Amino acid sequence: LPKNYRGPGVEIASFTIEGPLDLEWPPATYKTIFHTDEIPDFDKAKVRADLIKKFVTRAYRRPVKEAELQDYQIYLNQQHRKTGSWHEAFIKTFAAVMSSPDFLYIKEPIGELPPFALANRLSYFLWSAMPDLELFKLAYTEDLLTPEVYAAQIDRLIEDPRSSEFVNRFATQWLSLDVLGTMRPGTKGPYKAYYKGRYESAIRTETLTYFRHILFENQPIGDFLDSDYTFLNNTLAQAYDIPFKGDAAFKKVTLPEGSIRGGLLGHGSILSLTSNGVETLPVTRGHWVLDELLGIPPPPPPEEVPALVPDLSGVDTPRAQLVRHREDPSCFECHKQMDPIGLALENFDVIGRYREKYEKRGPKIDPAGEIKGSTFKTLPKLRKLLRAREHEFAISLTSKIAEYAKGRKLNRNDLELVEQIATQAKADDYRFRSLLRRILMSKLMRNR
Repeated sequence: LPKNYRGPGVEIASFTIEGPLDLEWPPATYKTIFHTDEIPDFDKAKVRADLIKKFVTRAYRRPVKEAELQDYQIYLNQQHRKTGSWHEAFIKTFAAVMSSPDFLYIKEPIGELPPFALANRLSYFLWSAMPDLELFKLAYTEDLLTPEVYAAQIDRLIEDPRSSEFVNRFATQWLSLDVLGTMRPGTKGPYKAYYKGRYESAIRTETLTYFRHILFENQPIGDFLDSDYTFLNNTLAQAYDIPFKGDAAFKKVTLPEGSIRGGLLGHGSILSLTSNGVETLPVTRGHWVLDELLGIPPPPPPEEVPALVPDLSGVDTPRAQLVRHREDPSCFECHKQMDPIGLALENFDVIGRYREKYEKRGPKIDPAGEIKGSTFKTLPKLRKLLRAREHEFAISLTSKIAEYAKGRKLNRNDLELVEQIATQAKADDYRFRSLLRRILMSKLMRNR
């Protein structure tokens, strides 16, 4: 009201706002749900039946039986009698469909997968999404079971941009990148650099970009163990102390000969997630290498053995503490495998920066050790020893990919197939995309 107005006024008790208002009708969400570009005539029984059939078929990712459809049609009519609105009745009916185990879970029969189950496995494996129309059509005609057609679909799905979902999801699961950020260092003190320049995001991006490059450029999987390149931006180049001309964008960088950074063991992501935010964990790092890279994780420690409590007084080095710990006979066998590998990574601090000593005036770090009877004095030498075990790594990586695809642990028959695939992969230098294609073409992928 005007400042000096003295006349009668209007009191507003309430008001209602409707929105957002769609600029098109039907809106995109409506088209997606009802799978039509037009407003359906809900008053027609055939239209209602067709809508239910389309939705349930897409939700179940397979042809549906008439009995299944009848149950939902009965439920739709019940909801209409309650609400008086076909639109509301459909919402409740579709919600019921999406509460069904057939929607929530992927069901696979024992033995060779039928066409729709195979289409689902292939699509969810590479795209993390339901099959597209082309895959569904090939499943309906059963042409997908033809080796040539199936091979062509593998190539199509890999080359599609949606295959980046395989990179993000499998690499994150395999390399435990989801652990990043769960044990951050303090915001003050020696690791405050972790919070500058989006460091955590940068180290995750480096590893995912590295994985993507090895896969789509069909590089040997041995590059995961040792390589002369990585992907950096200005944040990581500064943290890694590597000359770099660029900004926040990532680009491939060739490392100098003998660099400490080659392969996954030089990535800040791996080194950070195998620390606890306060100190490095050589046993955890050693276990990670044996489990994730070589596929030979040591057994869990006996229950009667106390956990290793680090000496925080600064008197002992981690190497000396682990030597004492191995004096327990029940600890020796496992720790003699893990400790040398983890101690070789002690030149990296909690967030993956290189260091010569634990403290400015502390003892110099000794990375020397032994793996499977072969000795090494430096981390680059350890990486070369690991790369020499590329076949073991191929078996480990193939097993992890197969478990990711199948959603279960492998059995004895599966492991025999894994060995065959890894042996065949040697013929093309264990190149990653070729290896992945071998896995997808094999019974590992085509059988339950």
